Amino acid sequence: FTNYDEYMEFVSTTTNGFTTTNLNTLKFQLVDQSYTAVTTTESDCSVQADIYVFYDHTSMGPGAVETAFQSVNDWILDLEQNSGFNKKVYHIYAQRERWLKWGVGMLEGFADTVKFPTNLYKVEPYLFTALGDPSINVYSNTDDLAFDLTTLGPPTEDVLLIAYLDESDNVYVDESGDNDNTTDPYYPQFGSEEPRGPEAGHNHGDDATDFKLDYTEYVALYNNYTEGNIACFFYPTPNLDWTNATDLTGWYTQTILSGLAAITSGDNNDGLLANPPSTPNMIATPGGTAVTGHAYYTALQTSNPYMAQGYGGLDQFGWGINVTFPAMSAAQLSIDLNEFVSTSNLCEEITETFQEIDILCTGSTSTDT
Repeated sequence: FTNYDEYMEFVSTTTNGFTTTNLNTLKFQLVDQSYTAVTTTESDCSVQADIYVFYDHTSMGPGAVETAFQSVNDWILDLEQNSGFNKKVYHIYAQRERWLKWGVGMLEGFADTVKFPTNLYKVEPYLFTALGDPSINVYSNTDDLAFDLTTLGPPTEDVLLIAYLDESDNVYVDESGDNDNTTDPYYPQFGSEEPRGPEAGHNHGDDATDFKLDYTEYVALYNNYTEGNIACFFYPTPNLDWTNATDLTGWYTQTILSGLAAITSGDNNDGLLANPPSTPNMIATPGGTAVTGHAYYTALQTSNPYMAQGYGGLDQFGWGINVTFPAMSAAQLSIDLNEFVSTSNLCEEITETFQEIDILCTGSTSTDT
């Protein structure tokens, strides 16, 4: 054959008696080839981390705890079904409203019963109820720790913390009525003691107000953690069971302002935000009647005592916060958690480089073997 095309025409004609031909037996002379390097980057945001869910039992209310449990359990079941999630999940009862200390407990474990008294930190009791209810499909790899939280040690892989809390009044902050700098609870201002240290002697225990201690311990643990990635999501949640006459709006807004200030690094790594997020539907239920308003955190436009004093920028150490303060639901939690995970340390970028090879063959010197 004089060339490749002539050969292919011959073997393609059925009257010539060929029904099959093995192109792997053909040899051609390469006259030109080019290589092009192609690099692609993809984000892998599937959650493959042990999950620690903390529920504030100081004031969040049993209804909110139950709904929060079922909402996060539904989200995890969805991860299992659609992403192959098979990691451990822990549900933890917590008192004292020290959401940052919960991150300390996650990273060092709960064996120290002086730091984590067993009456204040334990396996979430509602888990026992859920496990006994045939109508609730509890995620199969939920670890009840035989209802002994002291057996939970430090983690050994990626971890995700979800912190449910409604407010931390008289702990990390003072509610607006006790804060001389705030005149409108929908425009909270920083208290003069923020961020609080051991010098702030308030209730709930001798060291319960010590944000600085919790910050220092958490950051040290974060920096020394070599077992995987860390992501922590502070999820302020209203107490919709509240029927007391006290309006908790100022308690909620002061807590969100301080959490946002401690977590955000700001627009220019100074903790300040030109356009801070707000809570359009800040809800409270004094006397059992819903009261709503729009809460603004404009204090962060001009000051951030957490960043200024070296106790801010927790977004650089795995933390995020949701300030929308939604009434808990599985659908809303799924949206919020997926958004947080997509920007967290758990979302990894995978870069692949491969070669595209273009080969030009000439048939004039091809040989049929």
